[in-house]
Amino acid sequence: MTDKSKTKIHPAVPELANKLAKGDIDRREFLRTATLLGVSASAAYAMAGGVTGSQFVSSAQAATPKKGGNLRVSMNVKEITDPATYDWSEKGNVARQFVEPLVRIDRNNIAQPHLAEGWSASDDLKTWTFKLRKGVKWSNGDDFGADDVVSNFERWLDPATGSSNQGRFSSMTQKIDTGKKDKDGKPVMSTVASEGAVEKVDAHTVRF
Repeated sequence: MTDKSKTKIHPAVPELANKLAKGDIDRREFLRTATLLGVSASAAYAMAGGVTGSQFVSSAQAATPKKGGNLRVSMNVKEITDPATYDWSEKGNVARQFVEPLVRIDRNNIAQPHLAEGWSASDDLKTWTFKLRKGVKWSNGDDFGADDVVSNFERWLDPATGSSNQGRFSSMTQKIDTGKKDKDGKPVMSTVASEGAVEKVDAHTVRF
């Protein structure tokens, strides 16, 4: 989905296509994984159709949206403070109305670009590069860019923040000895960001 991925498909994608052809995975799993690996949704749908020999149109594409009306949702009311510390889905449901993600997951469980216009993964899937949209503004008029993404991730990975997201980023963190001992005399460890866990490549590119 990045400029690079327009000419290079991740080596895991052909393997996924083979599994789809053999029936080892279904179309939904192929689409979900292929888009996560940087294949655009339209290309993934086309690939799935080419492999299975049948046209597949997502429900979002097939349905004609109806504008207007009211949507009523019943859910618990939680205190809304710092999105970095949210630990309930109800809080996340509210935050999604004003906090935009790099990538959104649509109704078909397909990864779609949002603040990130595209991304690509290294062959070993350990390094991910995201290209950010240009021309995006914060509410105060400031430009959105790589510095904002790096700052957010560094804050999430800082144990002082108390972010509920930290456990999801174990591959980006490491344990260090705080120099303190617990009541049993064992070292008290702290989880911090690994060196190079997130880095700015340029004004609109971030690497994890």
